[in-house]
Order: sequence, then structure tokens, then C-alpha cells
Amino acid sequence: MKLMRYWVLTCFLFIINTYLSSQVSTDQIIFFKDQDTKKESWQKLNEGIFSIRYETPWVDRFEFRTETDRLMTSRQEFLFRTSFNSFRQKKADGAVLFHLAERKKWEFLSQINDMVNQRYFLTLEAIKKQLELKGKLTRESYFLKMEKTYEAYIQSGESFDLADYLKNHEDLQSIRLSVVLSKKELSTILFNLGFPEQDSMEIRDLITVKNMAAIAGNVMVDVDKHPEFHELDAKNSFLDARLHSDKVKDGKILDFAQLRYSVRNDLLLENRFSVGVGLNFPWRGSSRTKYSDILIDKLETNHAKEEKRIEMKEKLTTLQNQLAHQKKMYEVFTTASENAAFNNVKKTILGSGRVNLHDILSLEKYELNKAEKETELFLDILKTYLDILSLTATLGNQREVNYFKNLE
Repeated sequence: MKLMRYWVLTCFLFIINTYLSSQVSTDQIIFFKDQDTKKESWQKLNEGIFSIRYETPWVDRFEFRTETDRLMTSRQEFLFRTSFNSFRQKKADGAVLFHLAERKKWEFLSQINDMVNQRYFLTLEAIKKQLELKGKLTRESYFLKMEKTYEAYIQSGESFDLADYLKNHEDLQSIRLSVVLSKKELSTILFNLGFPEQDSMEIRDLITVKNMAAIAGNVMVDVDKHPEFHELDAKNSFLDARLHSDKVKDGKILDFAQLRYSVRNDLLLENRFSVGVGLNFPWRGSSRTKYSDILIDKLETNHAKEEKRIEMKEKLTTLQNQLAHQKKMYEVFTTASENAAFNNVKKTILGSGRVNLHDILSLEKYELNKAEKETELFLDILKTYLDILSLTATLGNQREVNYFKNLE
């Protein structure tokens, strides 16, 4: 007998362990390292950009030309010409390439921020499916109890409404099918998150409504830390560097230096060398149009930054007010659900012994509906909470924190 109990206990523990091992926690999802090959691709691009040498050579180009007169084969000319880059030009070109790399770096970091946000919202979908599945399983249990009740009525010969029985049986079959579909959808989401072996989520330690309100109420749009603003600043710096480089190039005075060697039999000096230089006189001319294009891009970038700042602040205020309203609704609902007078009446009715099983199950259905409504309100708050954190780039800037859990 003891051996039998030991065997049953071992089987039970094995089943429980297998179930728990198939669950995935929010920590595992949020801190999942190799979560996306796209991140690796962007990382390689970023490393490649910064591995390029940002140095303009002193000598721009070499030219070598020869000339022979067809009628006078004794007349030949050789020309060697070279163009130089000034120190100012080298410095300006280096600044352009450096700011281009900085711009690409912030584009990369902005992409990483978007990927983190997407992972949080996909995790939210998994949490929704898990809570939805939990509610459906509870409702399936309720419909099954109701069916057992009707079967007991049949065996005892008591009368009951056949339409209610058929409706309950139909609901039971429908909820069973819905459970199968929800499990499939949850497995698909977890697969997309990088967990093909798991089929359920651990949702016991989710953040409370009180903590969500506290965190969301203290965040703000920080222009100095938000990657989207850094990306616009990097673009602006790149345009400044381009404008300066173009002005230095157009203001170049020494264009080239050349060495000419001529061979002519018809002159007293048969062979002669000559050295010359080419000078530019700075004149804007058509370059003004090029400058105008860059200046317009700068104005548009600054306008986009200011417009985004105003838009984000307005949206943040709206979301924070929305969360405060949702929190109030949640508190009103849970307070009403925990009403002591109602609970005492319910306890008295159930303890009176004058309520049949069908009515008791109806009361259970009421409790089930109440729990589902409470879950719905909680998920609405969780969605708004993540909207606020993603808007302010809190999720991307603090990737070492799991915002699905209470922060200590």
C-alpha cells in the first residue's frame, strides 16, 4: 500500500514538474539573448561602418598626359599634374564621415529600441492569451458541472428545461473548441518569441495596478535620452558637416600643380621644363543652390524634432490621464466585488441549505463573469502602461529591467 502511494506521488510530481517546465516566464522572454537575427545584422552593419578609415588623403589625384604633333614627329610634350587636399578639407571630410557613422549608429539604436518595444507588446499578447485560456478552462469546468447537474436531474426524475440543457451542451462543445484554438494561438506567439518548446506562460508575478500607475506617472519624454531625438540630432550634425565641407571645397584656392616637359627640334632650347600651378578664385555661383538644399533639410529636421517633442508630450499626457481613469474604474469594480454586505448575503444563502445545485452553479457563473471582467480591466491598464513606457523609450533604455514585474 505504501509502495502504491509512493508511486502515485512520484507520478504526480513528475506531471507537475513537466507542466511547470513547459511554462515560460516574462523574465525568460524579456532577457532572451538571441532573440532576433535582425539585431545581429544591424550589429554587423554598425561595426562595419565604424571600421572604415575616415581620412582624406593629402593628394587627391595624379594625371599624366603625353602629346605628339602628327606633322612634326620631333615635337613631343609630357605633362604631370597633381591636385591636393588642404588641411581644412581633410578635417571637413573627416567630420562628414564621422557624423555619417554617428547617424547610422543612432539609426541602429533606434531600431533596437523598436525591437524591444515589439517584444514587450508580443509578450503582452501571450499574457492575454494565457489569461484568456485560464478563463476559458474555468468556464469549461462550469459548463461541465452544469451538464453533470442535468444528468443528475435525469437520473432522479426531476424536471428541467430541455432548452437550457441543450444550450449548456452547445456552450460546452463551443468552449472546448475555443480552448484548443487558444492553446494553438498561444503556442504560435511563444514560438515567435523564440520558445518553440513551451506552450504556456507563468503569470503569477505580474505587476500590480498600483505599481503600474506609480511607474507610468513618473516617466517623461526626455529629449536627451530618447533615441528618436538622438537620430534627428545626428542627422542635423551630419548636414552641418556636409555644409561646412562643401564650403571649404568651394573656397579652395590652390587647385593643382603641374610639371611640363617639352621636346622640340625647331627651337633653340630643344628640351625645356616648366612648372605651373592652377588657382581658383572662390565664387559661390551655382553652389548656392546646393547650400540651399542642405539648409532646407536642416530646417525640416529641426521642425520634425520640435513637432515630435510636442506630439510626444501631448500623447504622454493623454495616456497618463487614460491610465488614471482605467485605474479608477478597476478600483471601483474590485471594491464593489469585495463588498462585505454582498459577500455575507451570499454566504448566508449558500449556508441555508435551501438553494439547489443549479442555483449554486448560477452563482458560480456570476463569480466567473466578475473575474473575467476584472481581468479585462487589468489588461487594458497593462496595455496603456506599456504604451507609456514605449513612447518615452523607457523599455529600450532600460533593457536590464523587466517591466512586467513589480520593481523593488
